Amino acid sequence: MKKATQFISLLIAAAAIIFFAPLTALADEIPDDAAAVKSTEIPESDLPPEMSGFSDVKTSGWYYDAISVLTEQGIIDGFPDGTFAPDVELTSAQFIKMICAAVIPSWLDGIMSEGYANWAEAYYYAALDNNLVHDGEFDIEKLHEPIARYDAALLLSRVLDFSLEQPLQVASGVAAMIADNSDIPARYLRGVQLGYSEGLLTGYADKKFNGDKHLTRAEGAVLIHRLIDDSRRVTLSQQTLDPALPDSETILTADSAVPLAQTSSDPSPAPDPSAAPTEPTSGKTAFIGNSLIHGLYLYGKDDEPDYYFSTGISVFKALSAEFSSSVGAAATLSDALPGENYSRVYLLFGINELGSNTKRFRNAYSEIIAQVKQYCPGTEICVISVLPVSKERNDSSSVFTNEHVNGFNAALRELCDENGFSYIDIYALLADEDGYLPANSTWDGIHLNSGVYVTWADFLKS
Repeated sequence: MKKATQFISLLIAAAAIIFFAPLTALADEIPDDAAAVKSTEIPESDLPPEMSGFSDVKTSGWYYDAISVLTEQGIIDGFPDGTFAPDVELTSAQFIKMICAAVIPSWLDGIMSEGYANWAEAYYYAALDNNLVHDGEFDIEKLHEPIARYDAALLLSRVLDFSLEQPLQVASGVAAMIADNSDIPARYLRGVQLGYSEGLLTGYADKKFNGDKHLTRAEGAVLIHRLIDDSRRVTLSQQTLDPALPDSETILTADSAVPLAQTSSDPSPAPDPSAAPTEPTSGKTAFIGNSLIHGLYLYGKDDEPDYYFSTGISVFKALSAEFSSSVGAAATLSDALPGENYSRVYLLFGINELGSNTKRFRNAYSEIIAQVKQYCPGTEICVISVLPVSKERNDSSSVFTNEHVNGFNAALRELCDENGFSYIDIYALLADEDGYLPANSTWDGIHLNSGVYVTWADFLKS
């Protein structure tokens, strides 16, 4: 498994310097993180002054290593008076900016020239466009307020989802390690438990996570340090886990780069031939989109079209990202499409953007279509609906819901009607009578079993 830390370490050199605004100091309770963070064994008196860095960061402090490393790498900074103020509270805007600088530095180039009201708004929308924040989770008017440990855990879990190439699993029995686990709100539970499982979070001396407490600058530094250096993470001792507890369910992001299908003997939904589009009699066809297009290429048993796919891709990044291809090396659409005489181009985006604003999603989709038509003049644009999710996934998520899917699909249908594009309703093809993706059609509530890709491909060819 390619770890998130390996991914982030390659990007961290390009990260922007983060400056923190001073806030009211938090209470003096020190989290149990101190026991898990290695500190130098060299007495402070033996170090030259510049190695201590800040007058209020002692080498014996549980956060010394984290602050030293992140300061050296330009991720955080202190105050003009030579202090770091480790107990000062961290704001939501500041932590979001740290996350952005760590995992999407290339996205930040020129960000302050894009007309945002302030830097906090700029970084918030950068995180939103990359699924590190979901629409409605933070009040944009309150980004300068202190961030709760619950929200920090949620953001960290998004980074892990964003970076890893295999499914993330909450460790068996991890709930027993968190004294206040039963008090954690449902929307934060997976983020907190995953943070413990991945060694990012530990909690306080009383074994409580205390998610309502505000994150301090010291705690934020330790979390980012663990994120970029897995040697600083806290290994779960199997002796502390309750072996009687069942394994927690594996929970995936929409487009984690895992096997895209699992073979199933269960029947797939039958297509409705009356709704099938008409295939042109000549010319080439191309499919462009996310990992579901990759699955269609692998399991749809149709080698005639050209396929361009990128795991985890969103409409907000599609014009600059490289796509893998069935016909050549990975390339951007601007490099791959010009000169290709495609009579029809199918586009599929949306599942990775479900946390985003519907208007912004539609506008970004329109930009992609405009570019495709510029690269391939005369091509017919076919917009594939966002696929339904299963009832289990719908009921367990506040983001991957069919309500959000239907909102996106309504916007896409409107876009197609207004511009003469073809809208391909794969949602209706695959959904059961209640509008859900059937359990026997999916292995994670979003991606399809192999037989369903055949149904999808046959529908398009019928």
